[in-house]
Amino acid sequence: MLYGELLKPFANGERRLFPGFVAMALAAIGLTGLIGRRPTSHQYWPILAYGLGLLLAFDLSLGFNGISYRLLYAYVLPFRGLRIPARMGIIVGFSLAIVAGFGTERLLHGDRRPWMAVAIALLMLLEYASKPLDLQQLPSAPPESYADVIKDRGDSPTTVLFEYPASAVDDPTYMYYSTFHWQHLVNGYSGFFPPSYGRVLHAMRGFPDQTSIDAIKGHGARYLLIHGERLFGARYEELIPELEKRRDLTLVSRRPAVGPDGHKEISVYRVSYADAK
Repeated sequence: MLYGELLKPFANGERRLFPGFVAMALAAIGLTGLIGRRPTSHQYWPILAYGLGLLLAFDLSLGFNGISYRLLYAYVLPFRGLRIPARMGIIVGFSLAIVAGFGTERLLHGDRRPWMAVAIALLMLLEYASKPLDLQQLPSAPPESYADVIKDRGDSPTTVLFEYPASAVDDPTYMYYSTFHWQHLVNGYSGFFPPSYGRVLHAMRGFPDQTSIDAIKGHGARYLLIHGERLFGARYEELIPELEKRRDLTLVSRRPAVGPDGHKEISVYRVSYADAK
């Protein structure tokens, strides 16, 4: 809430890892505890260890923009399997908390202890105040259209669905629904997007032209679900007449559905591979 709009141009989403000025200032004060101390001091080695750990974790969190991760990626094979090096920011936070604790200890002495402790706590609470996340309310059961797919499939093996519209915004909902029907999805969702996913989304720009239908068939989809509740304006009404003209699509069901733009419906089509159009 305090820095959100000010720092918004510098990072989006998961890249917002700023730990706050207070914590960094306290950590800097904590690291000054190494100045003038002998290695035999009881706090010397803990401060040094956590300080070095903080530095290493911060550099690792930069991924290829840092130094240590590039070396580990090149010479230590397990590091090639890490999906998001920025997750090391968690260790940065842990180390920062300890080092900031050493700094707080240096400040809390003598007559300043009570009011200094209150001031530090209030400043950190102010910096870490956050706005509630915008959440989407999902139904506790999937639309009935998926039951129509299962019924139409009969005793056939697990089938493949393509759901439209396809995007990184819509696909997580389809993934949630898949936990009820357990069929395969062409456009599922993950934190990793393979090149094939990008090619599918690119092909969908002209949906339902032949290029988009070929892309759907190229992934073995047996059913096409058109989510009218996720399409805005008259897009759904424009699509249906075009889909009805195709000989390789057979309507299975059309069920009412409710979405952000009001009451609409979901159309389920069986995809045939016998006819080209």
